[in-house]
Amino acid sequence: MSVKKLTEPAQKILEAYLNLSTKGHKIPCPYYNNKHNKVRGALRVHIGKGSPTEIVQEAHMIALKKKVDLEKLEQDGVKKFLVDHNLGVDCSAFVYYVLNAELVSKKKRKLTRVLKFPKTLNPVRKLIRKFRTAENTNVLVLADNKNSKPIKMKDVQAGDMIIMIGTGIDHARNHVLLVHEVNDEKIKYTHSLQWRTDGKYEHGVRQGVILIVDKNKPLVAQVWAENNITGSTNETFLRARRAETLEIRRLRTL
Repeated sequence: MSVKKLTEPAQKILEAYLNLSTKGHKIPCPYYNNKHNKVRGALRVHIGKGSPTEIVQEAHMIALKKKVDLEKLEQDGVKKFLVDHNLGVDCSAFVYYVLNAELVSKKKRKLTRVLKFPKTLNPVRKLIRKFRTAENTNVLVLADNKNSKPIKMKDVQAGDMIIMIGTGIDHARNHVLLVHEVNDEKIKYTHSLQWRTDGKYEHGVRQGVILIVDKNKPLVAQVWAENNITGSTNETFLRARRAETLEIRRLRTL
């Protein structure tokens, strides 16, 4: 059976998000979306756009200022500390950093050099977005035809994105999953998300699998499993099913 995986550098970034290392503890990076707080002009680590290293470093800085010894906290306490200080990553930033590592490992140009913002017409805003690429990358940017192209399920490979546009109960949300491994029977993905059942602290970077039961049918006709949950109680699958647009896309530079 043929297995396709991300390159080792990209896998390392992915694993770093799955296992943030904070003074003896390894915890999944929390989910954080700045849309709720609408912080403007802040460092990317404070708006859900930080790399794993930046998130850990900022956690240590905040702990130092507040005289909190992270080593003495239980693992759940460290996760709570991060969430309470709005340290985490949103779905598009997670994908951004992993795919950037994938591009560099394949000796291609970094995402900061190749991502386009075609809907940004103001020259000043265009310049800002080129200098603050990670901060301004969202699902719609990744899904834009200038940056990526649709892929059929039978052709999916590691590094492809599963894009959901207009999802959620009100169809007002967008989401992206990153395919990290593929074989003839499964599509394995990683993403950053908060399920409604997660409560305040149990969300973050997580993994799931799409079991391919019929290659001739669409993605939502396959079996989605995450947290050992399938069917209508799998909130990632529900988002996929409710999405106005659900497709697999690949960066044009890959």
